[in-house]
Amino acid sequence: MHEICQELASARENGEVIAKDFYLRINGKDFSITVTTQKHAHLYEVPDQPEGTKVFIVEDLSDPKEICRVLSGTPFEKLQTFLVPQEKS
Repeated sequence: MHEICQELASARENGEVIAKDFYLRINGKDFSITVTTQKHAHLYEVPDQPEGTKVFIVEDLSDPKEICRVLSGTPFEKLQTFLVPQEKS
């Protein structure tokens, strides 16, 4: 589904990775997406938004290649609400 999937950064709390940001190129357009586990999803909830959270939930944060496989296997329609368009400079 995506032409490029690359880990950009990770967020840590008490030495534990709680989220990761990825860069995706889908159909020639650049996006970023934040992923976390169910355990840490509450840290990213946005109460005023109907969707509640703007992070994509994965089972495990340890393997970036596996996260890219999960993202690639997820239909664009499901990912769309989590994608942040990136402006080209």
